Amino acid sequence: MFPFMDSMQVGLHRPEMIAERNARQTSPIAHLPVELLIQIFVDCAQDSEDDPLIALTISHVCKSWREIAYDSPRIWQYLSLDDRRPRLCSEFQIRWWMLNSGTLPMDITLHISDHDKLLPLIIPLFEYMPRWRKCAFRGKIQEEMDFSAYTSSEAKAHLRELRIVIRDPSDLEESDLEEGSRNSPTIVQAPCHINTSSYDITFRCSVLTLPLPSLMTPFHVTKLVICESTFEGPTDPLRMLEFLSFCPSVEYFQYQGLPHDPAYSNAVIPSIVKLPNLRTFVIHSSCAVRTLLSHIDAPNLTELHLEHTNTECDFATSPAYPYAVEDGDSDDEAGDFSQSPWSDHATGMGLRSLIRRSNPPLEVLLMDYADMRTKDFQWCFSRLNHLRQFRIVASDMSDKVIAMFAPYRAPRVLTSLDDDDMIFDLELDRPLHLRLPLLSSLELWNCQRLSGRAIVKALTERVRFTDAVADEGVYSRMEEIGIVGCGGFSDNHALELENVAGNRLRTN
Repeated sequence: MFPFMDSMQVGLHRPEMIAERNARQTSPIAHLPVELLIQIFVDCAQDSEDDPLIALTISHVCKSWREIAYDSPRIWQYLSLDDRRPRLCSEFQIRWWMLNSGTLPMDITLHISDHDKLLPLIIPLFEYMPRWRKCAFRGKIQEEMDFSAYTSSEAKAHLRELRIVIRDPSDLEESDLEEGSRNSPTIVQAPCHINTSSYDITFRCSVLTLPLPSLMTPFHVTKLVICESTFEGPTDPLRMLEFLSFCPSVEYFQYQGLPHDPAYSNAVIPSIVKLPNLRTFVIHSSCAVRTLLSHIDAPNLTELHLEHTNTECDFATSPAYPYAVEDGDSDDEAGDFSQSPWSDHATGMGLRSLIRRSNPPLEVLLMDYADMRTKDFQWCFSRLNHLRQFRIVASDMSDKVIAMFAPYRAPRVLTSLDDDDMIFDLELDRPLHLRLPLLSSLELWNCQRLSGRAIVKALTERVRFTDAVADEGVYSRMEEIGIVGCGGFSDNHALELENVAGNRLRTN
């Protein structure tokens, strides 16, 4: 009457099912209370360094053990990963353990055999940081971190900052021999800020190179700092751009490089890296300024710091990276003096590319031992309509650049016969305009090519003009003027400018 009953009866008498049933009936472990069995499984999982998949193995022994394993989150609280296993296997293990452990705090062990595999191994774990209870490193890195204070409180741990130090191979080898050395490549857990919902955590790790894209997965971090500490293996700027593409949430990015020629791994032009949340970008001591600025889309960037990027003209006569010729690549028509023409060109073209692509609402531009050509200053000043603070240190800028801060009358084209024959009208009754209309703070430090007369003239005109029209809301009043260490700016020039700017002028 019910044909399927025959198949069921046959299934019940299959040898393997009979063996399993007999084993349950005869094995002493089958008579243990479930609570005790769970504790045994937990003890096995807790000591899982020899078999990182022990919890999964237990769940495959038989149906009853599988039900116990997946009904007992405590068994999955212990996660052991090894960088010698394929990345996809580690990612599957992480998600499977996190899923089956419910919301319980996790004890994590990472076996590191290669320093450069540390980041790919730990990055998928960052999103689960609020559940970290302990994190231990074995192998090349020996360290244990206790997060129990965070998991036991209402405020949970949250990754805020990732600091990556690129070190020399010999440094890493020597540090491996020093047991407990604080110079070893390590991750340091340090709460740097606390609010009502989370502890902000900073991680620091040392590597030889940035990870390959094939080993990476996207992750969320607010602040990213990458520091070079060796001349032996210069960072490939294209690899850095690829790494940045996996950090879409970064708001602050700092690259602390070293002054050497960039090591480009290939001549393939990288795709544009979109960083929609980037607010502050700091580049220090790098010859890859143009590469980085030209391949980042940061529509919300408000602060840009270019520090110690000037290099002597014989240091790098031409870029190794095959840039396409862009508008502005021609020689500077002003012909002004420059101690670092190659880096000035690279900085100016990189900043042009960033502004042209992203049109960021830059409010702060700090150039410390960084410089541009006269034509680049003019191009940028005409477009940075949100800039409020500008500071430049040790620039070779000429009087032509400082004159750009003064009000000017836009010329009117009367006749245009062709591109080379244009007639302009400079009627004195035409309205005055101002570059950098919202600028309120200007600092010039050690700019030795500027004459005091040009500084006084340009800034006197700007101060008088902005003081008169600031209430209209189009232009900002100058609130701070710093002229420090500029050889052409004498005490008499300072007194003359002070008559107009008052206590807004600072000369030391």
